[in-house]
Amino acid sequence: NTPPGLKFDPFKDDDAKAIIEGVCAEKDIKTFGGYQACREQCDSVYCCFLAPWESHSCANAFQPQCKIYIDSCAILDQVDPPTTEQKGTIKEDVSLPAADPNLPAYCSVKNVKSRDGMEQCKDVCMPGKCCFQ
Repeated sequence: NTPPGLKFDPFKDDDAKAIIEGVCAEKDIKTFGGYQACREQCDSVYCCFLAPWESHSCANAFQPQCKIYIDSCAILDQVDPPTTEQKGTIKEDVSLPAADPNLPAYCSVKNVKSRDGMEQCKDVCMPGKCCFQ
């Protein structure tokens, strides 16, 4: 099951390595769009970047796959984000819907050990994704 919004399953080894290396190479992140594409792929597996003892971490459950992301996404910390290529307006007064009351259950360590559980967790967290960009 591919998580919504992604064209690949982030925890399938072959796809993960090919996709992340194709969007997070140094040449790819020099443009705003390229940087954003890399950031989006890395954000899709945020659970890999959490300490293993944290409740939403999947670092142990998907250790080989997470290593691919951790290694490839490290480049984002080594460069300054490029400025936007498009003129836009700053949105003010952003409001988020209330978090799903079952979020702790969906994103529990036990639940995110399965792909379906990880997908559920990602789905309930999606409305708040903008808070982490």
